[in-house]
Amino acid sequence: MKTSTIIAFSLFAMTFASCGNKTKEAQPVEEQIVETVDSVTGIIRLKDYSSTDSVTVNDKTYKYTFAFMPVDSLPIITNSQGAQYYDNEVKLTVTSEGTTVYSHTFRKGDFNGIAPSDLMKTSSLVGFNYNYLKHDDHSALYFIATIGDPDISSEISYPIEIKVTAGGTMTMEKAQGFETEPLHSDMNEDPNDDYGV
Repeated sequence: MKTSTIIAFSLFAMTFASCGNKTKEAQPVEEQIVETVDSVTGIIRLKDYSSTDSVTVNDKTYKYTFAFMPVDSLPIITNSQGAQYYDNEVKLTVTSEGTTVYSHTFRKGDFNGIAPSDLMKTSSLVGFNYNYLKHDDHSALYFIATIGDPDISSEISYPIEIKVTAGGTMTMEKAQGFETEPLHSDMNEDPNDDYGV
């Protein structure tokens, strides 16, 4: 598919070590593309990304992997400004000692009844991340999914907390006291990764 870059910008990404208080120096990242536009259809596609990490839950190590990607087969989203976007999905897998504890592919429809219905009409699944604000809570794994206007300049978003227990039970609710910026290229970097989880 022929695409052309429509939004690119320079960011300064911070990378942290996962143990002790050692941190790596910030590395410059040039020209981070957050979306592209199809030159034939004009439909905009958000950048795909993935993340893998390990966390401790009830004194046991759990590994999570997720992959966020646009999906051509989902209904096209038209935001409030009239721009058209492909919707997205995220595949989340949680394992422990080689055994799958939880696995699910999240799409916007999974959040019906949680995110406001009027927002759902013109929004898409625009972001997903581990909820680092809960790094001191070792009772479960916590993630943030964001429903919002896919336009990077928009501030319209609705963060939803996804909780996965050690036994593989999943619950969702509106994230409290959480501001999310789902289109930043360094959004999967842990800003406080000096606690050695």
